[in-house]
Amino acid sequence: MSLSAVRTYFRDRLDSLDYNEWTDGFNFDNIPETISTDTYHLTTGVISVEKSNHLVNRFTYPVTIRVFFLGYNNPAEAIDTAISASEDILADILSPANRLGTSIKDVFPSTITVEPRAESNDNSVILVMEFNADIFCNFT
Repeated sequence: MSLSAVRTYFRDRLDSLDYNEWTDGFNFDNIPETISTDTYHLTTGVISVEKSNHLVNRFTYPVTIRVFFLGYNNPAEAIDTAISASEDILADILSPANRLGTSIKDVFPSTITVEPRAESNDNSVILVMEFNADIFCNFT
């Protein structure tokens, strides 16, 4: 049971779908556009803790995935590609078969949006998917 298992789980799932991680810990704006297609970036939100039963603690661990797509001259096509990709990502991340045997009790999506890469560049889009993972840790 480990807090670090959550990022590893998401990383493994996205890697299995042939996405490449941009490993800059916080800054996703510095991904060169020439390599941004099918690139993802993970960020972690504020991990919250619920009351324990004196042995096991429940943590809700928010994760944001950003997946980048180039639209070239057709931003609408990039949006459609991003929405289609979101379905594949959801199917893989939410699959109980992928999660069973890990320390993650449950994973559930909270929001999915498609945004322009920048106000001045709407040819590239970012698929932003927010998830919460529930894990239980026993620190005895």
